[in-house]
Amino acid sequence: MSRNGILKTPKRKTTPQTKHQDPIEVFCRVRPPNDECEETCVEIFNDGNLQLNAPKTLKTQSKIEQIQCTFNKVFTESVSQSELFDNVGLPLVEDLLNGKNGLCFMYGITGSGKTHTMNGTPTDGGVLPRCLDVVFNSIGQLQTSRCIFKPDGYNGFDILADVDAKDEAQRQQRELEVQQRNMRNRMDNNDMMRIPDSTCLEIDEDNNYGVFISFVEVYNNSIFDLLDDSCIDPIKNRTPSSKILREDQRRNMFVYDSTEVEVKSTEEAFDLFWKGQNRRKTALTMLNAESSRSHCVFTIRLVQAPLGPNGDSIMKDRNLIGISQLSLCDLAGSERTSRTKADGDRIRQAGHINNSLMTLRSCIETLRENQKSQESGGNSKMVPYRDSKLTHLYKNYFDGDGKVRMIVCLNPSAADFDESVHVVKFAEMTQEVKVARSEGVKFDLGLTPGRGKASKMFKNVVEDVSDGLSSDLGSQEDLMRTVQQFASWPLLELSSFNDATTLPNLLQYLEERIKLRRTLFTDWKQRQDEVRQMILQLEQDNIDLTKALDDQRSVLADRERETKQFEKKIRILNEKCDTLQRSSQTYETQKRQVEVELEKQRELVHKERTEKMRLKQALRDLTSSERLRYEKEMDKRVKQTQMEMEGHIFEKSEKLRQLRNVVQHLDVPAENQGKVKKSIREEAPLRAYPQTPASAPHPAVHKSSRRPPIANKPLHTRTKTTTNATPHGKKKVRSRSPPPSAGRNKDIAPVRAKHRRSRSSDYWLEHKPTETLATNTVMQPNLKNKKTVDMPKVKDFKSTPNYILTHQEEDSSGEIETKLIKGEVMKTRGGGTSVQFTDIETLKKTLEAKGGIPSTPKPPKTNTKTKKRKSEGEDEGASDDSWTSVETRCAVGIEGRPGTSPGLTHHAKKSKH
Repeated sequence: MSRNGILKTPKRKTTPQTKHQDPIEVFCRVRPPNDECEETCVEIFNDGNLQLNAPKTLKTQSKIEQIQCTFNKVFTESVSQSELFDNVGLPLVEDLLNGKNGLCFMYGITGSGKTHTMNGTPTDGGVLPRCLDVVFNSIGQLQTSRCIFKPDGYNGFDILADVDAKDEAQRQQRELEVQQRNMRNRMDNNDMMRIPDSTCLEIDEDNNYGVFISFVEVYNNSIFDLLDDSCIDPIKNRTPSSKILREDQRRNMFVYDSTEVEVKSTEEAFDLFWKGQNRRKTALTMLNAESSRSHCVFTIRLVQAPLGPNGDSIMKDRNLIGISQLSLCDLAGSERTSRTKADGDRIRQAGHINNSLMTLRSCIETLRENQKSQESGGNSKMVPYRDSKLTHLYKNYFDGDGKVRMIVCLNPSAADFDESVHVVKFAEMTQEVKVARSEGVKFDLGLTPGRGKASKMFKNVVEDVSDGLSSDLGSQEDLMRTVQQFASWPLLELSSFNDATTLPNLLQYLEERIKLRRTLFTDWKQRQDEVRQMILQLEQDNIDLTKALDDQRSVLADRERETKQFEKKIRILNEKCDTLQRSSQTYETQKRQVEVELEKQRELVHKERTEKMRLKQALRDLTSSERLRYEKEMDKRVKQTQMEMEGHIFEKSEKLRQLRNVVQHLDVPAENQGKVKKSIREEAPLRAYPQTPASAPHPAVHKSSRRPPIANKPLHTRTKTTTNATPHGKKKVRSRSPPPSAGRNKDIAPVRAKHRRSRSSDYWLEHKPTETLATNTVMQPNLKNKKTVDMPKVKDFKSTPNYILTHQEEDSSGEIETKLIKGEVMKTRGGGTSVQFTDIETLKKTLEAKGGIPSTPKPPKTNTKTKKRKSEGEDEGASDDSWTSVETRCAVGIEGRPGTSPGLTHHAKKSKH
C-alpha cells in the first residue's frame, strides 16, 4: 500500500538465484528419407553433433551454406522407439513417480515425424504408450480403489469415503455403459496387437496411487477438450465449446472444466487416447496426407497419498495428497503457404499455428535475455506468455515447476533445408535457457517406514495360518471320532485283596476292547485295500489324463500356430484397411476440394454469362440508339432535301406562272399594255424584296430543335399582288403569302403554366429506394437542394416543404419506366405532416416504329368542298393563284393532345395541278 492508501499490484516474485537450475534438454531425431535416391541435407557427425548442408540442385531462400548444431543426443534414422524412450521419456516417468512435474514436446516442420515419435505403431509404441506402461508396471498393486480420489474442478483432488467411492464408481460405470450404447461408430482398438513395455521402476510402497489423464488441443488459439462427451449428440450435431485457462491456489495454470478420467490400466488409458485422437483436427496438405492442424497436450496426473499407521488404508486428509503430472505435447508443424498450396481455412489454420510457434520462440528468447540480465544485475522483461494459449499453458514449466525436454524432429530432405535451419536455430537457443529444479513430494509424518509391505506380509501369514488350522482341525476330528468308538475304562482301584468285582469287570472290558480292535483292524485293512485300489485307479487316470493332456497340448500348439498366422493376416488386413481408409479420406478430401473448385468455376461461369448478357444488352441498346440516331439523321437529311426540292419546284412553278401571265397578257389591247407594264413594274420590287420576318425561321424553334435548317440557301419568297377585275369594273388586289416554314413550332413541347421551373430556392426530400436502377436517359432529375433517403422517417418531413418519390416499373414493351412522383409537405393540426401529391413526371426510353422511322399519322385528305369558292369575276389564273396561296398557307398543321410532347405535325397533300 502506498502513502496515500491506494492499493498497488504486488511485485512479481522472482526465482531465487540460490535454487539449483537445469538447462532445457534438447534431443534431435532424424527421420528416414522418403526415397533412398532423394538428395539429403543432414549430416550426422556423432551422438551430439550434426550439420545441415545447403542443397546444390535446389534454390533456397537462406544464404547459409552450412550450419553445425549441438544437441544433448542425436538419434539416427535407425534408432528404435525403445532406445529413444529410455533416453528421453524414462527419466521423466521416474520424476513423475517421485512427485515431480515434467514436460516433453515434439517440435519440427510438417512431415518430420513428430506424431510418429509420440504415438509410434502398435508393434513398436512411441513415447506416450511406453510412459503409460512404465507407470502402471511400477505402481502395480498399490493403486487405490476407483473413485477414492475425485477431482474437485480446480486442479485439485478430494478423498472420498469407501462407501461414497463405491457409489460414485457404480454411477460412472452406468454412464459409461450408456455412452457405449449410444456410440455407433466407435473405433475398437482392442484388436490392435500392441507390444507393451515391461520396464518397472521403484516407488515408495508406503503410498497408494491413482492415475488420471486429460487430453486437450489448441486449435486456432482456442482450447478444446478431446475427451468431452457432452458435445457428442447423435441427434443434435453440436459444435464443441472452447475452454479457458485458470490459475489454482499454487499459481499453476490449468484448463478449467476439462475432463479428467481415472484409469486403472494402460489399455484403458490408450483407448481414451485414441478416442481423443480421432476427434483431433487433421487435414490433407501437399506435404502430409494427415497433417495436424492443432497442438495436442496429453497429460498424465499421478495422485498419491500416504498409508495410515496400520498400513492397510490411506489417510483421509486432503492436505496430505501429492500431485505430479507429465505433459506430452505434439506441436503442429510450421509450414509455408507457398509449399503447402493452402487456401481458405488452411491458410487461417497455418497462420494460427505459426503465430503460436513464434510466441513460443519469443518466450524462449525473453527467458534467455532475462537470465543474462539477472547475471549482470539488470532488469528483467515481461515474458509474453499470454500472447498465445499454448505458452500460457506451459508457463509453470518455464518458471521452474518441472523438467522440460524437447525432441526436435528433422526431415533430411533437401527441399526442407530452409525450414530445418530455423528449427535447429530455435533448438540451440532453447538449450541456453535454464529452468529451476523442482522438488519431489515427501511425506515426513514420523510413521514407520515399510508399514505397507509389513501389513501385506502380515495378511499373507494370517491367510496361511487360517488355511493350515482348517486342515489340522479336520484330521483331529477324524481321530477323535475313531477314539470315541471305544468305551471308557472301568474303575481300576481295588477295594480289598479279595475284591471280586473290579477284576472281572476289567477282564470283560479288555475282552470287548480286543474284540472291537479286531473288528476295527479288519475294517481298516478293508479300507486300506479300497484306498490302494483307489490310488491305483487315480494313478491310471493320471496316466490317461497325462496322455490326453499331451495330445491337447499338441493340438493347442497347432491352434496357436494357426492363431499366430491368423493374427498376422489380421494385422496385414488391418494395415491394408487403414491404408484404404486413409486413401478414402484423401480421396474424399480431394473430392471436396474439387467440388469447391467446381463450384467456384460454376460461379465464375455464371458471372461471365451474366456479364456477357449485360454486355450483349448494352450492345443491343447502343446499337438500337445508334441506329435510331442515324435513322433520325437520315430522315432529317431526306426532309431537308425534300424541302430544297420543293423550294426549287416552287421557284420554277412561280417562274412558269409569271411566264404564263406574260404570255397571256400579250393579247391585251394597246390601251391595256401600259397598265400591264405598270403592274409588272409594281411586282418587280416585290420579287426583289427580302424574306419577311413572318417567313423567317423563328429563333425559338431553332433553339429548342436539334434539327438543322431546312436548306443551306434561303428560299426566295416573294409576295405578289394580283389585280383581278370585278363585274362592277373595280379591281381587287390579293397579296400572296410566302410558303410556311416546315419546321416552325414542330418540336416545341407544350408547357403547363402550373409547373414552376425555378428550383433554386426549394428544398426537396428525395425518396429513392436502394433497388433503383440507373437509367441512361438524357433527361435526368437535377435537384440541387435535396436530401436523399431510402427509407424516410417522420423527422425528415419536418424540415422540407417538397417531397419526390422515384418509382420504377416495367412498361408493356419491356422497358424500364421511371416515375417521379412529386408532392407538397403540409403540416396538420395535430402537429404532424401530410404529403399531397401534385404531379408525376415520367422518364422512359421507347423504340421507334418498324424500319427506324418515327411513326407519323397520315395527313387528312383535302376535301374539295371546303375550298374557297371562286369569285365570279376572277379569271382562271387568278383562281389558281388564290388556291395556291391558301393551300400554301394551310399546308402544315400542328395537333396538340394532352400528355403528348411534342405535338403531332400534319402535312397537306400536294395538288395535282
